[in-house]
Parts: sequence; C-alpha cells; structure tokens
Amino acid sequence: MKKDIGFILLSIDNSKTYDIIFKCLEDMSKDNPYNQVCVFNSQNKRIDNKKTPIFHLNQAKFFNGNLFVFDTVSLLFAKNFVCVDKIYFYVSSPLWIGKQYSNYYEIHNLFNQENLEFIANNQETSDIYEICWKKPITISGDMSYESIKEII
Repeated sequence: MKKDIGFILLSIDNSKTYDIIFKCLEDMSKDNPYNQVCVFNSQNKRIDNKKTPIFHLNQAKFFNGNLFVFDTVSLLFAKNFVCVDKIYFYVSSPLWIGKQYSNYYEIHNLFNQENLEFIANNQETSDIYEICWKKPITISGDMSYESIKEII
C-alpha cells in the first residue's frame, strides 16, 4: 500500500455491513502501520469502530490519498476533492436501476472522471459497467481486505 486510504461512509450503524468494512479497515491498518486508514462520515451510531479514526465529512476535502465510496452522494462529494489520487466506487448494482434520471448527461458527468475506478460486487454488475462505462478493476463480493489489497 503506497497511499493513505479513506472511506466515505455517510451514515454508520451497528449492522453486519459495517462490521465487514471496519474489519477490512482494521486489517489494512495492521498490515500497513505507516499509512493512514480513516473514515469520513457525518452520522455515526456505531458502538465499536475497531480503533479506526473517524473524521467529519468536511475534513475529507483535505485528504491526500485514495478514497473508497459506496453510494452516489459520496461520489458527488469525492469528485470535487482536489487532493484525492483515486476514487474507488464499490458498486453492487447499476446506478440507474430503480432510479429515475432525467437524462444520460447526469450519469455521464458523475462517471466521467479519470481518477474513478469501479469495484463490482458480482460478475453481472461488472459486465454491465464494462459495457456502459469501463471495466471494474476487480470483483469483490464481500469487501474483505484480502479481496481488495491487490488494488491498493
């Protein structure tokens, strides 16, 4: 791992999804003690964050490193941060399924970034993003450290 890693999680609670993410962060920190691994968020209801530093979302604009985002709102924030090297967008389904967008232009503006990389949840999502935008760099169904450590 050569760069500092940040995760934008807009809302954190005590669910199993966040257990997996914080376990991943804990493993990253243990394997790379000289790199910063942190979370940026605006609402935290989690009891145990496994000693991972959590900063307010406003501080993310000053972060110098790579960011992981999990939803479109986080991606909208991250695309305007000038110090971010790469943005890794974890996608579990195509963005436009089940949502109404007025036109293709909105999605194009969101995804048309040189520093944006996709991480797909499954093969089907990977195939869809490859056809529509660009090929995801990896497929990670469980978002564990072992499945993403090659890309960081």
